[in-house]
Amino acid sequence: MSRVSFEDSTSKSLLNGLRVGDPVAWARVSTIYGPLILGWGKRFGLPRPDCEDLCQSVLISVIRYGEGFKKDKPNYGFRIWLFTVTRREIIKQQTSKQRLPTIDSQTISELVRDEAAQRDDPADPPEVLNELYRRAVKIVKDSCLAENWEIFMLAIAADLDYEEIARRYGTTTGNVRTIRCRYIAKLRGLLELTDDEPPQ
Repeated sequence: MSRVSFEDSTSKSLLNGLRVGDPVAWARVSTIYGPLILGWGKRFGLPRPDCEDLCQSVLISVIRYGEGFKKDKPNYGFRIWLFTVTRREIIKQQTSKQRLPTIDSQTISELVRDEAAQRDDPADPPEVLNELYRRAVKIVKDSCLAENWEIFMLAIAADLDYEEIARRYGTTTGNVRTIRCRYIAKLRGLLELTDDEPPQ
């Protein structure tokens, strides 16, 4: 798949939707970012039930504090902010006096040290980022007509021009352009939060 170009601005439509209790926004953020949060919990050694509690707590924090997210430094996107929130929640849960820690003390110390040093990059491997992109693409694909999706996929491919696509589908070049712009905007609305480029 060819690379889709995304502008460097942060869309807050999903965060605003969460703030006003929009169930569609909640479902989309949960679908895209829930597995990422679970993966971070597993990476730090949390057992599955703790990972699920962590995911719920972090998503609730996103609802409460998401509108405060700002891309105020280079390479600081929503995914990195989400990782920071996740790490803080792990520290809070693991150092709470009301429960026993479920991960080893060395991991907790490393999390606390990284928090103090403001080391915020989760260093996610490419396959994790590809999976974020795949989930966002599935949401957009499932929300549109099959023929329009085919037109979109051809329109972002480097080897076909709009006139050829329009002839193939019995439509206009203007319609091809509109479909391409509309679906890129939908993907942007889901993925810009990460400020990561989609994979090639």
